[in-house]
Amino acid sequence: MARLPSLSRLTTFERDRTMHALNIVQQLLRSCCPHIHTTRLTAILAAVAAAVRGRRLTLTELGRALIAKAHVKHSIKRVDRLLGNRHLAAERFDLYRALARRLVGARAQPLIVVDWTDLSLDRRWQLLRAAVPIGGRALTLYEEIHPLCRFANLRVHRAFLARLKGLLPEGTRPILVTDAGFRAPWFKAVNRLGWHWIGRIRNRDYLCPQAKRFYARKHAQTNGAVATKALAHKLARACYHTLKRGEPFDLERCFAG
Repeated sequence: MARLPSLSRLTTFERDRTMHALNIVQQLLRSCCPHIHTTRLTAILAAVAAAVRGRRLTLTELGRALIAKAHVKHSIKRVDRLLGNRHLAAERFDLYRALARRLVGARAQPLIVVDWTDLSLDRRWQLLRAAVPIGGRALTLYEEIHPLCRFANLRVHRAFLARLKGLLPEGTRPILVTDAGFRAPWFKAVNRLGWHWIGRIRNRDYLCPQAKRFYARKHAQTNGAVATKALAHKLARACYHTLKRGEPFDLERCFAG
């Protein structure tokens, strides 16, 4: 049985709030990691109590808010050992999976918001996160940290989607909502999983169903290179008629043949 941190120094409101959080975390850990070491579970619960009390998630602030009789430097070192624990790192996917079951539940098509976020002021580290919007807040399902050089990397996106699929309940087909930073390769990867997506388009990007059908028809008759050339030729002819002859652009006529 894990030893709960002493809450005697807290106010009644702080004690009730902390105990509520500890009960939720303890139930979650026991359900997804029944064999978790008692010492490690005790350290996790102490860190949760520190987060609720201090409302800051940096290593140093967690150590300072830790409810313990030890000196601050020893408390910070305790949090450092917990965050660097290789056994906890190996169990994190079980934790994410249990969290996904709790947040997604029985919904077959949950909305999941995916976004890149700057993790540091110099943008050296980037956070890729999947979250579920619930009650006006986005609750994290899964997240990864990558260096700036791997920002919006296709391999990173594919691996992220594969891990996310492994965390969601069986048969779930979510709708992924993304900002404008995600491009066509991302949407194709989502399509291959049989999922749905909603993305924001910016700059000169736009969706043209007529051009897509024209390209697909040419690609079926020839190959990708010839189809791309034919599409470019169609658009060039349309530009000529619009700019030189002053004719209005007719989308249906452009891709009729």
